[in-house]
Amino acid sequence: MTAPVLIKCLRQNGRSVHSFIDAQGSNGWDLPVNGRPGAWKGPVDGALRPHHNGLHLAKQDCLIDWLTGHHYVAETEGETVEGMDCVIARKARLVRALPVDTEGLKNFCEDQLALLPEILDGLAVYPRISGDVRACTDAIRRAGIDNAHTALAGLRAYEYVSLNAMRLSYDELHSIEYNHCTKTSRACLGVLTGTFNIAARGNSAIDLTKFISHKVAGAQDSLNQNYYFMRGLCARGYDHYDEVRAMEAFLKAHDFPVGAPEVPANITGFFAAVRQQQNRAVLPALGL
Repeated sequence: MTAPVLIKCLRQNGRSVHSFIDAQGSNGWDLPVNGRPGAWKGPVDGALRPHHNGLHLAKQDCLIDWLTGHHYVAETEGETVEGMDCVIARKARLVRALPVDTEGLKNFCEDQLALLPEILDGLAVYPRISGDVRACTDAIRRAGIDNAHTALAGLRAYEYVSLNAMRLSYDELHSIEYNHCTKTSRACLGVLTGTFNIAARGNSAIDLTKFISHKVAGAQDSLNQNYYFMRGLCARGYDHYDEVRAMEAFLKAHDFPVGAPEVPANITGFFAAVRQQQNRAVLPALGL
């Protein structure tokens, strides 16, 4: 059985993201040079505990949650403890640096943004919003994700999106059925306004990848919750079959399981499933 690939994600020059001082009085890692691994770091004193004590190494299938822009394949020696998204080691070293394909990350971000109008189409409630969001994502695709702010600045569709990102209130005050639709729509609009701000600040492709992937996953998770909520309403005699069919079409098109509304795993585990799907899509741009 092949050992899982472990990755250490660092700041520039080998500095740890969480600037704790280790037993050797350092918060940095020795970097690989000319094909030679870096020096061993550790051993760490005390009991190994996830997010408390030990050298934390990201699992390859959870790397999207750890991105920093400086990623290294690592190996361990001695005791390790398994975490949900990482392995905690008493002793570890960096074996080789992983290249970052900036253009690949930008393409990934643009593909993620292209899901937003699909999500809104799945709601089958806000056609105007869906059209404006599609106009925005198309403009970003043409200009490139790092020029998102200039692509959107003079766009009438983005003006509507930004105005409604925080105040969308369709039937919200008197219709519990559409409360969930409002939440999903706000999530989609928030992805665009956040992308505008990050691009305007000149942040890196890594920053855009972290923000967009997490927020788009949240929007899909919101749609999934809305799907099961609406199915429950239909079972109680409310007529929301059109919305249910539209949301189900989105979920099936993106290979997500559609089960009975009483199966909690389809709700509680959905966000993690989306992140796994995103992780698989982004790994080639991270040298894996």
